[in-house]
Amino acid sequence: MLKLSHIRNLLRVARHRFSSDSLFRNATYLMASTAIMSVLGFVFWVFVAHLYGPTDIGLASALIGVATLISNFSLLGLTSGLVRFLAGSENPSKDINAAAITVAAITIIASAAYAFIGTRIVGHSNLLESNWHKLAFIILMSAVSLNSLTDAVFIANRRGEYHTIGYATFGVFKLVLPLLLAAFGATGIFGAYILAMLASLVVSYYLMRRGCNYHLLTKPDWSLLKSMRQYTTHNYIGVVLATIPPQLMPQLIIKDLGPAAVAFFSMAWTMVNLLYIIPSAVTQSMLAESSFDVHKKAEHLRRTVRLLVILLIPAVITAIVISPYLLSIFGAQYRQNGMLLFQILSLATFFVAVIAVGNTTLNIERRTWGVVLVQLVITCSTGAAALLLIRFGLVGVGLAFLIGDIAGTIALALLWFLSRRGSRSDRQPSEAAISHMLQAYGIEGFTALPMKNGSRNRTLLIETKPSKYILRIYRPGTYQDSEIVQEVSFMNYLTGRHIPTPRVIGTTDGHELGTLQSEGIRWQFLLMQFIEGGHPDRYTGTLLKNMASQQARLHLEGIRYAEASQAFRRHERLPLRIRQGILGRFTPSGFSHFDYDATNLLVNKERILCVLDFEGMRFGPLVTCIYFTLVQIYRQRADPSLLRGYLDTYEQVRTLTYWEKIVLRVSLAYTCRNIALLHLHLA
Repeated sequence: MLKLSHIRNLLRVARHRFSSDSLFRNATYLMASTAIMSVLGFVFWVFVAHLYGPTDIGLASALIGVATLISNFSLLGLTSGLVRFLAGSENPSKDINAAAITVAAITIIASAAYAFIGTRIVGHSNLLESNWHKLAFIILMSAVSLNSLTDAVFIANRRGEYHTIGYATFGVFKLVLPLLLAAFGATGIFGAYILAMLASLVVSYYLMRRGCNYHLLTKPDWSLLKSMRQYTTHNYIGVVLATIPPQLMPQLIIKDLGPAAVAFFSMAWTMVNLLYIIPSAVTQSMLAESSFDVHKKAEHLRRTVRLLVILLIPAVITAIVISPYLLSIFGAQYRQNGMLLFQILSLATFFVAVIAVGNTTLNIERRTWGVVLVQLVITCSTGAAALLLIRFGLVGVGLAFLIGDIAGTIALALLWFLSRRGSRSDRQPSEAAISHMLQAYGIEGFTALPMKNGSRNRTLLIETKPSKYILRIYRPGTYQDSEIVQEVSFMNYLTGRHIPTPRVIGTTDGHELGTLQSEGIRWQFLLMQFIEGGHPDRYTGTLLKNMASQQARLHLEGIRYAEASQAFRRHERLPLRIRQGILGRFTPSGFSHFDYDATNLLVNKERILCVLDFEGMRFGPLVTCIYFTLVQIYRQRADPSLLRGYLDTYEQVRTLTYWEKIVLRVSLAYTCRNIALLHLHLA
């Protein structure tokens, strides 16, 4: 039997954790916000269900979905950007105002486009039938978007209690207003929603001024928005993709099942969001905490997962068990038509939680492209499943959401597997592994010193009493044996054509490529001759002439090598393959270095002794190899005349085609942000 002393101890522990653990405290406030909004929203829909007919509810719900989609589109991903970067801002008010102006402007444009054009396409014209209705919709829609922006400010400042107050204000106003607007039908339901947003926005701005040191009239500063552009862009796309299925699903339901079915869907969706916001609140708190202390990311992740397990298992089970009783409050038709839908969506909560944790981790690691990929998988899977399963009614809609969340979880698992594989490729061989590698060449007594160069792999200077060598150890899992063999073959070919490359030394059993299985990893390595010389620290006129003529010779030999041999062509990543496929149709291709710059050259008094590090060699348009070299030169010395002189020397050996010149001029002008480069090397 639980004693009173035990209860006191539990309360004492909970109080201590609430006061000392900011992640737990803010997650609690965010979940409280959701609880308040969901409870009051639940009561709101109970009132609405008894005050309005299913058709009015369905039409209003569809318009609310469109409003949410417009809001998410207009936010441009700035909510997650503010949560991630506002903590390090020197003047948060300037950054908040810049974000607010941007969001408000985009919202007005998007709302106007929908009010005057979109209603003719998707319907609901009776809700926005007059120009005054359209104008009110356009102006008030800004409150919806800005309200979401203030949520991000509270989370970034770890003031979860203000987030709770804002949501409570929204819930109370949304509860009262339908009673006053019942005579307006579907317009009254939507009006209650958007006016409640306005009231919440006013309260939120007051709380920002009071507790977040925010000043409304501060001049905006756009620098933070520019610096977090890539981060917010990916999150923006991810958020828009994430909201497409739930917000546009009512349009599909109206078309196939009728407006009343939208009402049944909306009730089930509103209730299940009480479950969905639990992982959302916890992971938002995790993002804010990790932004303040990124070194504790692993600890925050463990605590987040533990908290979600504790909260979600009983919550989902309870929701499924009591779902018939909950839906009965709205009426018998809501229980009859929405119970199975709600139960399926409740089961999907576990997958929603996995996706929320995974996407938050990707955001913390700034791999935001992964968020876009996962959400694209979810959106496409949900949409395709809905089109196939809508014939089974709302149950088919629920299964479509479940299928989409499962697909997103699988996509995250694949990303995790690939990242683990990538982290494994960053492993460095131990001293014992290096000793075993050198034993393949009969080398035992040695010292190994790491070398700095342009290689992506590990390069060691091996010193023995009689001589020196270079040991290159490839990143595990990066190259196939056939690729490295081709690299050695191309190097030997160039050496035979008097283009200096390091001589590869064979193992005692006659192989140029050495392999070793050690520490659970398969290592690939080459031993090469050591060549005296150094990397040039600056580009001089003489060095550039020598580089240009040698690169041109290298390209000519690369064309001949490709024509004379059935060489293996590397399977590059898709963006590179697309670029090479386009350029390769109208510019010459061949094998080349594609990383030809000072870091991969050994020189002595500006004379090139050797070209190093051919591990990035491949078959492709030679113009991209020239482009890379010219960009490196321009970044060190921003002088267009050096590039012009380089190409003049290059063309004394190999003439560039018309299209190669066009590609070089346009690409260099864009990359180097210098319009003068468009006139580079005119024929």
